[in-house]
Amino acid sequence: MKLKPGVPTVENYLANLKTPHFRFMERFSNVFLRKNKPYLRKYSLRWTSDPLHNWSRQYEYLYVFEEIRKFLKLKKNKELSILDAGSGITFFPYFLYDQIPKVQMHCCDYDASLEAIYRNINRDMKNAPHFIHADIRKLPLKKEAYDIIYCISVLEHTEEFDKIVREFKRALKPDGILILTFDIAINDLGDIPRSKVFTLTESIMKEFELSEPLDLKKEMALLDSNTVLTTAYVKNWRRDLLPWRFSVIIFLKNLLKLRMDGDYFTNLAFFCGTFKPQKK
Repeated sequence: MKLKPGVPTVENYLANLKTPHFRFMERFSNVFLRKNKPYLRKYSLRWTSDPLHNWSRQYEYLYVFEEIRKFLKLKKNKELSILDAGSGITFFPYFLYDQIPKVQMHCCDYDASLEAIYRNINRDMKNAPHFIHADIRKLPLKKEAYDIIYCISVLEHTEEFDKIVREFKRALKPDGILILTFDIAINDLGDIPRSKVFTLTESIMKEFELSEPLDLKKEMALLDSNTVLTTAYVKNWRRDLLPWRFSVIIFLKNLLKLRMDGDYFTNLAFFCGTFKPQKK
């Protein structure tokens, strides 16, 4: 797999969907969904019934898994402690348990109702993630508790980036890694408009540094090209991968702004990056 950090291009995205790694992950996800359908029914009405087959998640899950595998190679036989920050409930932490020999996983989310769902799914499992009801701005966790923290498409739905990033730094071991993905609203119809991306990245870079060289300004400039994967591309290619069709909320927001040009489609791209704590 060649999963590059930054803003994914259409070419790179499509290439990775053809890999055996994606097909293997897809099979695992399908089995997980069939087995746990009764427990996930209500939750799926709030987002999607199939998280992997979501426009950005198909790449994001692969990216996060590949970064974890790279980290694991460096640590060799060490047992990993991993936090899924803003986890919701998906197949992915269960997939990690299936694939990583020695791992302890915590999944934290602000939604307390997820605890019962995790309990039902975990009932017949020998190894399963432990759910923590928590606000990622104030994690009830010990200092330097985790080798890896990953946060998939959560930050665009939050505020107070500095608080969140400081909490990630506090909970991460000095030699650990932070894996982040987040949406970018290209036409500013959605969370994290382009003007706010640098506010977020500045918050991250106060406490972390990129694990490999990446020019963030160049990545943002790519948003004006037709090479980047966007929801506009997906709308014409595989509309079923979009979790929404027409946003009433966006319509009302633009009505309040007296924007009446009829462009209410949320055109998003997304960013993937891996960071290590700054040593102070």
